[in-house]
This record gives sequence, structure tokens and C-alpha cells, in this order.
Amino acid sequence: FNAIGSAGSGSGYGSSNLIKVVGGNATSVWNMGTSILAIGNAETTGSSTGNVLLIDGMGVAGSAVVSNNTAGNAISIGRIANTGTNSIGNSLIVTNGGYLFSGNVNLGVAFVAFGVVSGQTYKIDGGTAGSIVSNGTITLGFNRGDNTMTVTNAQVWSSTLALSNNNNIATIFTNSTWNFLGNGITVGNSADMTNQFLINGGLVTNVGGAVLIAGAGANSLVISNGGQFYGGNVTLAGTNN
Repeated sequence: FNAIGSAGSGSGYGSSNLIKVVGGNATSVWNMGTSILAIGNAETTGSSTGNVLLIDGMGVAGSAVVSNNTAGNAISIGRIANTGTNSIGNSLIVTNGGYLFSGNVNLGVAFVAFGVVSGQTYKIDGGTAGSIVSNGTITLGFNRGDNTMTVTNAQVWSSTLALSNNNNIATIFTNSTWNFLGNGITVGNSADMTNQFLINGGLVTNVGGAVLIAGAGANSLVISNGGQFYGGNVTLAGTNN
């Protein structure tokens, strides 16, 4: 179990920690094997805020690589496991030609009913070099909402994308491609509200499963600025979506 910023019994407050995997002139690799990774892990007491994993190729594609290839051992961005703990504003950033190969990625993970988990970020920005990311299922709002994912100048492969709970936004911008490998997309469900998947100039392709836009209101799929979507059936359900 790897944790960046772990607040727990005996460990104090796990905040404002930064791990960098930096490339450039030489290739840097962090192979986590089958380990779980938690960025902003509030385990038993305290808060875990502002923690970052930065995968930075420094303008050289593929020179900074993080891998964890077991789908069941997820990367969690923002995680609490005890009442009264908080996990706020933690980030996973892949940039400037950095590469990430992993299993599932979950934003906003809470194993208890009380405690704050919000403001988590998953940012893929390839810069001039272009980044490559391969994930399993990506869930914004695994248990708690207010999470953000952006894709810019990058190639992404993943299984299902799910925007759950409230106030989650995933955006793919120009010069980016997101290949869903025949899997589906869910934007809101049940009582979920104000979730958005924005295809803002990017290309979303190979969506083979169902695209469900549902929930209690203001959940949306928006294609703009020359964005392209190639996929299966789209179902609009729920209320005021």
C-alpha cells in the first residue's frame, strides 16, 4: 500500500506532500507492481490535503513512467477511512510527455458516512511532447463529489468512465484522443446532480457500451468546439438532464 500524504494514528497530518517522477535526459520509472496507491489518505485521524503525484516528462515523451497494471488495486485520489477525517484538494498530474499505466482510478473515496472528501484533481496535460495514459475504470465521485479531470494534448485509453454523486466534471480538449476500448460512459445516476462530460475539441472514440445520462438533474454530455464522439447508444433518463 503506497500513500502520498497519510494522516493516521501516530503519523500527524499528511498534507502538502509532493512526489515527482521526472524524466528529461534519462528515463525515470516507478513500477508499483500490484500495490494500491492513495494520494491524500486520511486513514484514522486528521486531514490529508494538497498532496500531489507529478509525472513529468520534461518535454521528452516517455521519459517519466509510472505503472501499476492490476485493475483491482486502484489509484485513489482523496480517500478517508474513518469518521471525522478529511481529504481535500489532492492531485494526480501527468504532464510534458509523462506516461501512466494503471488499473482503476477513483476520485473521492470514502469508506465512512461522515468526513469531507472534495476537490480532487486528475490532470493529463501532455504539453508539447504529448502524454500517454492507460487506465482501467475511471470514477469521478466514487463515494463523494466535487472532482475534476482534464485531458489536454494526450492519448488516453480506459475502460468505463463514471461520473457519480454530485458536481464532477471531466473535459477532453483539442489535440487529445480518448479511446474507450468498447466500454461505456455513465454521467449521473439515481440522485446524482450536476455532473458533466465535456468534449471540448477533443476526440472520444470506440465507445462500445451504453452511454447513460441520468440522475436527479443537470447531468450532461456536451460536444463543442469541433469535438467528436464516436460510440454506442446514448440514453437520456432521470429528470432535467
